[in-house]
Amino acid sequence: MPRIAVIGGLIVAVLCWGLAPVAMRHLVTEITPMQMVAVRLAIASVLFLPILLQIRAVGWTRRDLLLAALLGLVGMDGYYIPVTFGAQWISSGLIGLLSATGPIMIILLSVLFLKERPSRGLFLGLGLSLVGLVILLGPSALQPALQSASQPTLQPIAQSSGTLIGVGLVLLSVLMWSIYCVAMKPLSLKYGVLPFTSVNTLASALLPTLFMGDGLAENLSQLDPIGWLALLLLAIGSTVMATLLWNLGVSHLGASQAGLFLYVIPLASVLGGYLFLGETIGLDVVLGGLMILAGVAIAQLR
Repeated sequence: MPRIAVIGGLIVAVLCWGLAPVAMRHLVTEITPMQMVAVRLAIASVLFLPILLQIRAVGWTRRDLLLAALLGLVGMDGYYIPVTFGAQWISSGLIGLLSATGPIMIILLSVLFLKERPSRGLFLGLGLSLVGLVILLGPSALQPALQSASQPTLQPIAQSSGTLIGVGLVLLSVLMWSIYCVAMKPLSLKYGVLPFTSVNTLASALLPTLFMGDGLAENLSQLDPIGWLALLLLAIGSTVMATLLWNLGVSHLGASQAGLFLYVIPLASVLGGYLFLGETIGLDVVLGGLMILAGVAIAQLR
């Protein structure tokens, strides 16, 4: 495959991931967070179905299937549910910047539990990211996220405690995803990333479906075209297409080169929130975001 096509696929993948918080912020007043997660994972499960039908041909054992399903609950439900609930209180740009701390959490978990040797810049990078987080939680960040004129129903809690709850939920989601990334390696290497992800997705779709409550059909019927576009971006773009394009990019360029594209994600979240939701980009967002990204970059240096 031509290199330019691989790079283009990686750009599409990180843009889908970066715009996912924007889509969640748009939808959070149209359908409940649990319904959003349930529909998102249900659509993704259907699209992964052809791969799921070939699971037995790959030679999965019952133990490994159960373990992969458990990791789906930890990684996918553990990520999607808290971050979607957190989107009720904080801006999409802040969600994207907080999600950028994932690589540092993965490195810390690998050092603690896999006994990997920490890089020299790990603790410096961690310190810089924590300073960036403090800047993001400054006085202006503790105000409710601004809404656009096209979203008069968007009503986040107008209290600093609401913002702190949102930040805590997003950081919890990043932690759960980091645990998943560390724990998934043996099974993903044994059976392949796509079959493993397919089992994860199907298993993770069950929990939010059971607890999504009533009124889903009515809420979906009231979605406007932009709402449906946002939902399809979450289900198809972010959950399925971005995963496939990312795996393709990593297989051609390697993890280290492909990993450089991940820095586009928080930028896309901040700019997407500004362009589509009318969110402000204050000096605290710029400084805090740069500190977090610099910390992540330094922590990953060897």
